[in-house]
Amino acid sequence: MTEQIRKQNAEYQKSLEERISVLVEEQKQLVKLNEQQAKELKSREDANVLKSTIHRLNQELSRYQIKFRKLDDTEVRIRCLDLPGIVLSL
Repeated sequence: MTEQIRKQNAEYQKSLEERISVLVEEQKQLVKLNEQQAKELKSREDANVLKSTIHRLNQELSRYQIKFRKLDDTEVRIRCLDLPGIVLSL
């Protein structure tokens, strides 16, 4: 009877070792998947930061271009008329 118990114990131990081995492999795969997802999330966050930075810079560029755009001849004449002491020859 003790021999039979030893056999069963050995079988259970072998079965447990196999299951542990499978679980360890699954855990490794999950860790790998988690790392990939973390990288993807970081990439998406970086992309969002980059998009918002580009948007902000475009807004600033637009304001700058409006403020310092080249004036056409009519606008130059109008602005010069506002200055005292300036006479334009038409």
